[in-house]
Amino acid sequence: MFLMILSVGVGGACGAILRYLTSTLVAVHFAQQGWLATLYVNLAGCFLMGVFAGFLGNGQAEGLLSSPQLRAMILVGFLGALTTFSSFALDFHHLLGRYSFSVAALYVMGSVIGSLAVFFIGYWITQTAQTEL
Repeated sequence: MFLMILSVGVGGACGAILRYLTSTLVAVHFAQQGWLATLYVNLAGCFLMGVFAGFLGNGQAEGLLSSPQLRAMILVGFLGALTTFSSFALDFHHLLGRYSFSVAALYVMGSVIGSLAVFFIGYWITQTAQTEL
């Protein structure tokens, strides 16, 4: 268990560092357009998650991805820290395979709309609390 946690932690640190460096690079070249960095890492992370999921789904994980710790380091740690959108895409893929399109669609709508809704609720709460102080 410790080795698994360590593997996820190392992968997560590397993914977080790459996300930071990407944001810094985009800010330098695109005049602080942070959303471009977010879009880039989300798309890159989803592409990589698809590649790895394809290898795992086709039974081609015999070599590089045969170790559970290495899979966790890459899929959960690195890609999870780089972007949670890659995990979101993988979850959607699994829901399509295990359940139905309607369950997967509800997951997408709940995740996107729910995330935006709670963001704005949190924002509203902090703004309201600050004006009342």
